[in-house]
Amino acid sequence: RLRSQGESHVAASAVLNRLVNALPPLGRTSEARRAGVWAKTMGESIPPGADLARQTLKRCQDLTIASYGSLRQCLGSYHDIFIGRLNNDYWTAVKTGS
Repeated sequence: RLRSQGESHVAASAVLNRLVNALPPLGRTSEARRAGVWAKTMGESIPPGADLARQTLKRCQDLTIASYGSLRQCLGSYHDIFIGRLNNDYWTAVKTGS
């Protein structure tokens, strides 16, 4: 299960990275751009990790619709969380540290 979850997080992180890079680096974006970022970035493709990435996009759209945080910031945070978990799992698996 750990490997499957890790692979899912890596794949979703790659998709989230593409979505983050499709949004403006600073500030909030228009409602139309928020709503269409998946279609504009991913088109009809269904890459590995698409389900988790799409769920995360929806969560971030809901969380940032009326707040001061931007969609880009939210997606970037989830990207970092997914990679951070994978990194922690790796270091635990190789039994390093003090």
